[in-house]
Amino acid sequence: MHAPVRGNDGGITVFDAVQGAVQRAGHHQVQVDRSRDALLTDFGKATLADRYLLPGESYQDLFARVASAFGD
Repeated sequence: MHAPVRGNDGGITVFDAVQGAVQRAGHHQVQVDRSRDALLTDFGKATLADRYLLPGESYQDLFARVASAFGD
């Protein structure tokens, strides 16, 4: 299980449940399949790490964070 990611105000904005789900406060829960990291290229991983990953966040946590925030 990954550590929660905290926002600027110190509140938890993303959490990773034991069941493999990520959810932003007040948004939909997204199931995470960590095996899909294997489908990312090295260049893709480097780009995500350089520009988009929050401290302590995995690639799938990033995708789930975005999906939870913008999904209907």
